[in-house]
Amino acid sequence: CPHCGGAFVPAPRAVAAPRAGAVARAEPPATVPASSRSTILIVEDTEFFLQLVADTLAPLYRPLLARGAREALEILAREPVEVLILDLTLEQEDDGLEVLKAASRRGIPGLVFTARSEAELWGEAWERLKRLGAKDLLLKGMHIEDQILGKVASLLAAREHPLRT
Repeated sequence: CPHCGGAFVPAPRAVAAPRAGAVARAEPPATVPASSRSTILIVEDTEFFLQLVADTLAPLYRPLLARGAREALEILAREPVEVLILDLTLEQEDDGLEVLKAASRRGIPGLVFTARSEAELWGEAWERLKRLGAKDLLLKGMHIEDQILGKVASLLAAREHPLRT
């Protein structure tokens, strides 16, 4: 765990046979061919969460990894990024707001990925983040893989069909 310093390594999730009467969970999607993958920039300075998100997205998308704002801004300048997943509080910089603004200027939707409490990020704080380009929020935690996939798919769909938002 990055917060307590424990060396937690998530075990692969086993797919168990559904119990009688239970709703079966959908199988993970098949890998998408590299030529048709959307590019997702992940900006995160905690290695555990960076790898968790990258590993979750890799079968369906082309994840690009940045561990700080400067590196993220360089990637945004040279790569055709379609969604930004951003930790607002980066260790080497004050925060990721410059990255969020730069992505927004390029029409790239931002998914704020944070350990901050929900109370800190709603109301005026959320309105400010939306003005800077944030489109959605995901609180860090364990077993968030399905949420990440759902939110990225939703942001890509909204980008392709802006009238649906």
